Parts: sequence; structure tokens; C-alpha cells
Amino acid sequence: MKKIASWKGEKKIMITRRQFLRFSAIAGAAAVVPWKMAVREAYAQYGVNSPSLQKFVAPMRGIGGTGIPVATPDAAAAPVTGVTHYTINIQQFTDQLHPNLPAPGTKLWGFNPAPNGVTNPSPRHLGGIVVATRNAPLQFTFRNNLPPSNIIPVDTTIPGANQAQNRVAVHIHGGLVPWISDGGPFDWWAPDGTHGASFLNNVALNPGAAANEAEYYYPNNQSARLLWYHDHAFGITRTNAYAGIASGYVINDPAADAAMAAQGLPGDLDPRTHYLIFQDKIFLPQPIPANYPITSAVPGDLAYAWIYDPLLFGPAGVPSFPPPNTALTPFPVPSVIPEFFGDTILVNGTVYPFLEVEPRVYRLKLLNACNSRFLNPRFVRAQNNSVGSIGSTEPDGGRPVPSIVIGNEAGFLPAPAVVRGRGSSKLIMGP
Repeated sequence: MKKIASWKGEKKIMITRRQFLRFSAIAGAAAVVPWKMAVREAYAQYGVNSPSLQKFVAPMRGIGGTGIPVATPDAAAAPVTGVTHYTINIQQFTDQLHPNLPAPGTKLWGFNPAPNGVTNPSPRHLGGIVVATRNAPLQFTFRNNLPPSNIIPVDTTIPGANQAQNRVAVHIHGGLVPWISDGGPFDWWAPDGTHGASFLNNVALNPGAAANEAEYYYPNNQSARLLWYHDHAFGITRTNAYAGIASGYVINDPAADAAMAAQGLPGDLDPRTHYLIFQDKIFLPQPIPANYPITSAVPGDLAYAWIYDPLLFGPAGVPSFPPPNTALTPFPVPSVIPEFFGDTILVNGTVYPFLEVEPRVYRLKLLNACNSRFLNPRFVRAQNNSVGSIGSTEPDGGRPVPSIVIGNEAGFLPAPAVVRGRGSSKLIMGP
């Protein structure tokens, strides 16, 4: 008998510093694994809360096939190094992230695989997931095909943000890579070939690169882990990553997989292993606030905080450190906001999805791709198989289910850690 796993959101005030939590987990063989997390109250005072979107009516996208596209290598080897080579576009597209959001979907910026130079005609959010093998280096040509104007409000008064809005720099978060391929903030380049002071990618790796291309070399000499790669351009990292320029990067270790298989446990590429990428977003409602600074935005597009909370700092553009100090320069509109918390959770690019699972062992590899949010994960038992009404018969969706944490973003733990009970206080993340 199949069961349904789900993700549920609950509003809760939570302000915290930026941190990313990633780990692997194995759920009990006979358990059903719904998901619950706290969601910070977003920016209601600006009139930009997401429209009401029903939970658990859309299936979670898988990896590959009809789900999130996996990058595939080019037929030809990489220039200079001769290793396996990939070509990936960075472009604007639309994607239907929830069935109740307006068609043709939410406007996004993101990666789109283009093997052998042929662009994937159906780009999807989080596309371009890379599956690498330990100690097998890869090389990438990233093509910047972005339009001139960002789809997210940009405060051009902060350092770097007064330059072109379609600049990008690709960075593997947690990757051990040569410095010219690290994608630091000054490694940016634009479609017209202008670039930052640290941009030496093509001189060393691809002297024949086109103006809109940048070359990156990744040795992959790290143990098995789930990383992610995202934009890191000077002054606009937060907006570019939020707009969608981010995806997963899996380093697989065949020796670790063999050790897992010897114990009857799923390895990285086993169908019982699920990769879950978490994000928080806000979607523009109908009508769009009259003062929202992106004039081309339509209902269902991504929204991003563009002014300070007037309940805390006064009207937009009015200085308040301390009020009423009129000698201070007024806040610009749009303003950079130190932390961003969306009101809607996405898993694998789908709003509040469900996942059907069998009563057997599963391995979950989790990636926190939120801009600022901590995630407090726990597993509970779903109550029935009715899509759209999961966990409706008991508070919090059902009884907690133990899980076994075997690794984090740095690789495997020294020993498995059993997590019992409810809430993040019981979650064991490291040695």
C-alpha cells in the first residue's frame, strides 16, 4: 500500500543569520515521511504576501526524466584540460511552480543545460543538477544569455550593484576548486564580455571562448556530498540566487556507495535516494502593489522585499537611525534588505508538494537553498492517502518518526546519529 509524504508550512516569527543546513538521512522502513517546518511571517505590511496556494496538490519533482533536468556532458572533451566537458546556459524563462499560479508560469533566471551547444527547449527551475564522481574532474562553459534588467528589485546604491544587472559569477558552495574557478564576487562577467577584476577563467581554460562565456574547472577531489552552485556576482548575489541562478551539485563516491550497498542501504544514485532542495519564496498577488519597482512583473512572478519594514523604521525613504534625524540620507527605494524570509516553501521547485513512497528504507539528501532561513526538519506520519488533505486529522500532521542522520555538508559523520522525537532540538547535525 502506498503512502503519501508531504511538506507543511506554519507561520512563526523567526529572524536569524544566514546559514545553510544540508545532510543525509535514512527514514524507518515502515514509516511515512511527511515534512513540517516553521515559516516566518513575510512582508504583509508591503502588500506582497503570496496568494493562497493549496498545499499538497502537486507531486514533488524528481531528478531527471520529466523532473528537474540533469546536466549531460558534451561529446567533445574540454579545451586545454581534455576532461569531460559541459555547456550550461544562464537565461530567463518561465516555469509553473504551482497549478494555481497564473500560466504560463513564474518568471525566473536560472541554469539550463545545453549539451553540445543545443539548448534544452524546456528549462525548469533548479535545472542543471550536476552529478560528479569523486576525483573525476569536470570542466564547464557557462553562457550568460540574461536580459539587461533583473526580475528582482536591485538597490543600486550598494557597492557593485550600480553596474550591469545581468552580471553573473558561478560559485560552488563548499567546493574545493582552483581560485580562478571559485566564482568570487569579482569574477563576474556580462553577456557583452565585460568582466570583473578577478576574471581570468578563459585565459587559462578556454582562450577561444565567446564574449558571453566563462570557463570553470572543478577537480571533485572531495568525499561524497551534496553541494550547490549558484551566482556570486558582486552586489547582486542575493537577488540573482533568489531569482533562480542556483542548482544542486552531487559528488558521488563509488567506494562509499559500495559500502552502503553492503549494508543493504541506498547509495547516491539508488532510486531509493531522494534529493530535496528547499527554498522560500514570495509570489506577487493580484493586484500587484502599485509601488512595486519591477514594472514588467505580473501576478505569480517572484516578489522580493524592496523597502525596510515601515512598522520598525517609518515610511519608505525616511531615515530613522535614530529618528527623527533628518541629517541622515533617506533610505533608497528599492533598498537592500539584510535578510529575506519568504512566506511559501518550495521543495524541488514545487510549492508545498507531496511525495508517494513505499513502506521501505529511503535515504533523503537535503539542501537548504534559502536566502536566510534556518530549517528545523522533522518527520511525522501522514494520516491518509488523500491528496490535498494530508495530516488533517491530528495536530502537526501525525506522530513523529525516528530518523538516522549519517552525514552533513562536509560528508559522512563518524557514526550514525539516531534522531527521536519532535522538533529541531532533537536533530543531530554533526560529530
